[in-house]
Amino acid sequence: MSIYLAVLVAGVLAYRGCSHTSEGRAYTADHAGSPGATGKLSPDLSRLYRESTGDRRIAVLVRTDAPLTREQKRTLTSQGIRVGTVSDSVFTADLYLKDVPLLAEKPYVRFIELSKKLNLLGR
Repeated sequence: MSIYLAVLVAGVLAYRGCSHTSEGRAYTADHAGSPGATGKLSPDLSRLYRESTGDRRIAVLVRTDAPLTREQKRTLTSQGIRVGTVSDSVFTADLYLKDVPLLAEKPYVRFIELSKKLNLLGR
């Protein structure tokens, strides 16, 4: 859990300092009809979605317009999306790859990226 918290904090800090442009890593479009075409998926998540089967679970960082409400969290949980740490307008989630479009279509979701393990110095 501490790894996810560290990734969440790093994501919040990076998000607050980035400008989502078509030149950067955010809001890039992929093939029409894929969830990446909505501009909500990071390039690595979009690539993974296109190239893999949907039966594996992945960990993601989700950026939202506002803090996640209890009702939104309940809805996501009922749809099989495990919501982890919630902080401000960012939360971690664990979901099946096939459910990425379900999460991306939520109007309050701004951006989704794969969660990455942080390697601590000296370890």
